[in-house]
Amino acid sequence: MVETKGKLREATHRAGIYYEASHEKTMDVERLIALAIALEALFSPADKGEFTFRISQSAAQFLARTPTEREEIFSQVREMYGRRSALFHGAYNVSKYDKGEFVTAEEVEVWASIIRRALLGFFVLYLRGEQDRQAVLDKIQSAAFDASIGDKVRADSDIEAFLLAYRSG
Repeated sequence: MVETKGKLREATHRAGIYYEASHEKTMDVERLIALAIALEALFSPADKGEFTFRISQSAAQFLARTPTEREEIFSQVREMYGRRSALFHGAYNVSKYDKGEFVTAEEVEVWASIIRRALLGFFVLYLRGEQDRQAVLDKIQSAAFDASIGDKVRADSDIEAFLLAYRSG
């Protein structure tokens, strides 16, 4: 069946690719991932919006200093997570995937930069003594309602300020 038009056929095409790929994997974890993608291609619901929204909003609140920058990061993370979800849940555009257009190198670089910045920020918070991940996430969520909380979290996680204070003191 070469034809891949129609949502059901696309789903079975994606599921089949990952089911077959599971037989080529040598590690059981890789087989699990491939099989999970195949299963989700067939059965996952279309709406995954709230989870994507929450991740995107948190990243934007944590990293961006201005509303414009928050909007940009929110959109970029939402797009990244949408592509990840499409891939992991087996709901990606088969034609774009087959042509190598599903994800570009430029997009990956933008997303890697966002994650690098976030990772450095979390690491700085850890070096400053923060041990509770959920407390950090709660502060990030609260920043949506209180700008001063966001400003404090961003200041506390600023790598340049941390390094300057470290060198000075």
